[in-house]
Amino acid sequence: MSIRRPDTRLWTVTLLTLALVLSGSSPGWSPRTLAAQAGPRIAYPRAGATVPGPDVALAVVGGPEDVGGFQVVVDGEPILDAAPSPVVLRGLLPGDHAVSLVANDGSAILETTFTSLPEATAALREGICDATKPEALADLGTLSTTPELADGEDQDVTALPGVGVPLSVPVAHRTTTIPVPLADILERAHAITVEVPQDDDVATALVCGAIGGSSRDGVLRIGLGPVDDALAYGVATFTASDDETIVTVELVQTDAAPQTLTGIDPLPGEAGPLPSGIRQGVCSALASEVSFDLEDLAEVDEASRDELPTGVPLAIPVLTSETSIGTSLDELLARAFSLQASAIGLPDIADETLVACGEVGGIPVGQTLRVAVLAANISGYVGTASLTGTEEGTEVVMNVVRGGLASEEPADVPGEETDAGPEVVEDPTGGPTGDDTGELPGDPVVPEEPVVPEEPVIPEVPETPGEPPVEPEPTFDPGPPPVATQPPPPVPTVPAPIPTEPVVQPTEPVVEPTEPIVQPTEPAVIETETPAG
Repeated sequence: MSIRRPDTRLWTVTLLTLALVLSGSSPGWSPRTLAAQAGPRIAYPRAGATVPGPDVALAVVGGPEDVGGFQVVVDGEPILDAAPSPVVLRGLLPGDHAVSLVANDGSAILETTFTSLPEATAALREGICDATKPEALADLGTLSTTPELADGEDQDVTALPGVGVPLSVPVAHRTTTIPVPLADILERAHAITVEVPQDDDVATALVCGAIGGSSRDGVLRIGLGPVDDALAYGVATFTASDDETIVTVELVQTDAAPQTLTGIDPLPGEAGPLPSGIRQGVCSALASEVSFDLEDLAEVDEASRDELPTGVPLAIPVLTSETSIGTSLDELLARAFSLQASAIGLPDIADETLVACGEVGGIPVGQTLRVAVLAANISGYVGTASLTGTEEGTEVVMNVVRGGLASEEPADVPGEETDAGPEVVEDPTGGPTGDDTGELPGDPVVPEEPVVPEEPVIPEVPETPGEPPVEPEPTFDPGPPPVATQPPPPVPTVPAPIPTEPVVQPTEPVVEPTEPIVQPTEPAVIETETPAG
């Protein structure tokens, strides 16, 4: 269920570059110009892509505009007679699909294949991500690249032709208004979950995000981290509107390396600001100069934050950049552009290193195009971006988070009297199960005893979890060696110390002399009873 980036990406970039060379074009090449030279084709999504379902939009470029629409055949079954471009396919089942578009004027037959992901649904729940209540407080709807309006009519996806960079990763999203004030949501512990159905009709969570943090101008953004091994992430935006809250949930499913999405904690207070901009080219081959400067990516500062509750302290912080540029969205999509963010002042990444990048391409919904921003150089920074056409140009909003879940340190949760926090990760070295490299929590510490080098000490006894280590014998003297268990040789010139263990006595009693026998020059002889006669 991940968006695969096969070798076709490299081939596409290579072919486009070759076309530039042959045509003598400048580095500011136009995908639409090249597409027109190559003839009509399905430009988005690219062949073999994995895209959010159940609705998928296909864009045709390079052909005459007046073709009378397309007859659409999906998996061998005709479904539409005169669909315009973009062609919107609705209600697709999860899995692989083969699509043919036949121009009604007979000028072209276009074919492509793609994989549709299961539909993902979002919900507002009470609790934190490790302990949400099963019943949803609010159903936030099905996420899609072509969502429907509240009255059931389709969004106007034909307002802009779209496309841009066909390699762009799409963002499934949904905007819903719920009759709950934002302040009330932040008063108690709440979370956003995005789930997909499984074969047994049991929903499985893809991402989750605790709701908390600082809002500005009535807008709060949180990161949605992957659940278990899901290669997904997202961003949720809450906008206060009197006694209601407008919630927009964005989801990206990607084949990015797992380390870019998991195991990297957010860096509140250290994660920004990050310089950002728009450059020509694709993420693997960006121009050296920035075409459009964007505002730095940054968290909400204390000076501009609202007087609203801050919600759950475990929320994943979001770095946001909001910029208006004087170029229309249609012009941006007519060339190859990418959003990018660079490092500055980060503790583990060199300055000016590319940390996140998102190619501008796809099919706008109305006047807004949403694209994924993926991590670069294993930085862990991922996010989303929306580009909305306005009368003056384009409004660009870019959100990034540091991949992975929030800190594992337990924290108090608003409205909850339990100290339940994220599950503590077990020591991978096996500490509590018999690790001999460290002390077990709760075991008594044995004071160190002086040990004479080269001298044997009490043999070590392996520690058993739950039992204290063996204490030294009280009579142990680290000076002389342990007494041998065999009978001693003849007594030396100086009487040996009395052994600490019993000496094996002869079977017959020993007759003790009436006076001590001291023979300094000869070994002492222990006399035994001599039979009479």
